[in-house]
Amino acid sequence: MHFIQCACRFTEHCTMCDNGGGGSKREEMKKLLKQLRSVYDKVDMNIYNSTKNVNLNTLISYVKDEEIHHFMDDYDKKKENAT
Repeated sequence: MHFIQCACRFTEHCTMCDNGGGGSKREEMKKLLKQLRSVYDKVDMNIYNSTKNVNLNTLISYVKDEEIHHFMDDYDKKKENAT
């Protein structure tokens, strides 16, 4: 995976300053991925594959057909059925 640098003024400033910790989360994730790649050959494919076969019942929320579904929407129904 290769990521582009955002063109906004905020990230331009963050990449220019070197204050020891004031970078963006995006830059932090890039560094983390670089570190992981040095240890694990297939880290990119593993991240990609982690999006497959997701159990929707284990997610807090998700979007399907432009409709947001949240686990609290039917939480009470599941709770009643369990008793």
